Amino acid sequence: MRKRTNRYFTLLLVPEGGSKTLYLRLPWWGLKLAVILIIFILVATTFLGYLSFRLARQAQNLRHLEFENLKQAQEIARLRADTQALEDKINEVEALENKVRQILGVERQRSTLSSRGSHASRRDAAPQELLPELVVVSTRIAQLKDRLPEIARRLQDLDQQIAEHLAYLQARPSLWPVEGEVTSPFGYRRSPTNRWRWEFHDGLDIAAPPGTPVRAAGGGQVVYAGWMGVYGLVVIIDHGYSYRTFYGHNSSLLVKEGDRVAKGQPIARVGSTGRSTGPHLHFRIEVDGQAVDPRPFLP
Repeated sequence: MRKRTNRYFTLLLVPEGGSKTLYLRLPWWGLKLAVILIIFILVATTFLGYLSFRLARQAQNLRHLEFENLKQAQEIARLRADTQALEDKINEVEALENKVRQILGVERQRSTLSSRGSHASRRDAAPQELLPELVVVSTRIAQLKDRLPEIARRLQDLDQQIAEHLAYLQARPSLWPVEGEVTSPFGYRRSPTNRWRWEFHDGLDIAAPPGTPVRAAGGGQVVYAGWMGVYGLVVIIDHGYSYRTFYGHNSSLLVKEGDRVAKGQPIARVGSTGRSTGPHLHFRIEVDGQAVDPRPFLP
């Protein structure tokens, strides 16, 4: 058998100036190990440099994401505050609507919208990648948007009802036609011309100085203005809503048949025409053609 011999490499280090030469004798396996170590160090250095670069980029991206998250959190907080303010305003409008309806005595019509289904569809359509807080805010905004058309419809309906109610209040005979003392109330009384006879008095007799303006107890249309037997000069106003008012014994008339008059407008002057014992106004209210006591209508 041949005996294996170890091979060596000799490295000479010759310094300048004639100094002593250095010898570095390495075995073959040592040289290979040195080359492997050098390659490993180069690869490791390159890999560590790459990792350092990646970590620096990731740190930069993380700082950017943190900044964006902060901006999103601030935006979500602003949206939440704006949404709460809008909801508060809507609740105030609905509270005012309910108060007005209570005053007018009108009920709110039941909504035909299926708000629950609408809310669900909008919630399902919300992107899943949104933050939970943003999903909550988006859902509340969708719910408020669903409420607004219904509130607008109800307010339009309420506006019409208010206009109708104001028209009714303007027409309703609830104003004293003249200031003075009630000398004869509604109901049975002794006849002013025959104290031995009782008769039914279908209105109020209100004493006032001659020439005192007589005012319309409510708005409406003059359906009669002229002489009417024992009542002398008379004005009759049709107010609609089954109401009519009668003003008798006037000294002069300030309106004619067909005129539209407003509540409180002067229509005649107090007198003592017809069968009368002194200057006064005979005031009568009719509902569906029947004379009723005017007192409940007057303040």
